[in-house]
Amino acid sequence: MILHLLKCKEHRRVGINVNDLATVNVDEKMIEKNPYFSQADRIIALTNGSISGNLCQRLVDAVYDLAVSRDFDLILIESSGIVQPDMVAKFISRGKNTDGRRLSDSCRLDTNVTIVDGFRVLQQFMPGVGECN
Repeated sequence: MILHLLKCKEHRRVGINVNDLATVNVDEKMIEKNPYFSQADRIIALTNGSISGNLCQRLVDAVYDLAVSRDFDLILIESSGIVQPDMVAKFISRGKNTDGRRLSDSCRLDTNVTIVDGFRVLQQFMPGVGECN
């Protein structure tokens, strides 16, 4: 999704926060190598944890820093697969940076997109779907 947004960004400058549970952030490397990721863009890797847990404050601080810099037209957050979208929305709308400044004074949540594996979700609601008999 991030790669598609980069391709369609036109002349916008994008700040990206990428979360990965592992120490090595594979998505960060893929985004940086993308031809549509420019020098005007910036990526912040939030690694070795989850933004809904131990990296929550780092996420809020990173978004705050990107927002107050006014160097970016939009800020994207790519979370790991275990993060609940409502948690991210709450952090953006109610979070405070380490200095106690409210994030909502510097930016606002515009859109929250969730991408799911439709086949796996279907299997959870309809056991036996996709099994070979």
